[in-house]
Amino acid sequence: MTYKFPMLVIVITLIAASALTKFADADDDQVVFRAKNGAVVVWDRGAGTLRTPYLQTAKLSDCSDEFQTCLTDHRGFSFAYFQNCNDVNYKLLKFRPNIVFALHNDLWMVFDAAPNYMFHYAIPTGVVGIYVGPTSSFDFRALLRDRNLRLDKFDPMEYRLVGSGAMGACK
Repeated sequence: MTYKFPMLVIVITLIAASALTKFADADDDQVVFRAKNGAVVVWDRGAGTLRTPYLQTAKLSDCSDEFQTCLTDHRGFSFAYFQNCNDVNYKLLKFRPNIVFALHNDLWMVFDAAPNYMFHYAIPTGVVGIYVGPTSSFDFRALLRDRNLRLDKFDPMEYRLVGSGAMGACK
């Protein structure tokens, strides 16, 4: 009788630890970006999907290789950046970014294959913000011609990284 209670405690502890580990793993598979209004963009690495305000759930293709992290849904969402922070050769990227703005180790970039999104990339952290236009046809490439660009006017369109997940981090 004295052995049953400690054994029961051990079994319950193992079950709880297993459940918490599965819960933590599920969270680790998702990278979440949240806007000020509470709307979210969710990249589910495990399922290979992306959910945005304009794409309820899009299946992402991983086009990464040893040189780059590359993701696309082949319908308007595309991202590519270097695996190694020091291997900067834009010609080798499957989707070449247009740099809208640069400040220290932060880049704001838009891709021709995904003009409805602007990515805030922090070197080496990865994507820390995704800007989504106010309409599904909004084209962030128009900002490339704006000599008086003020990024703060686009704050309502920004979805900021929540938590410690990473998307496209370079080493």
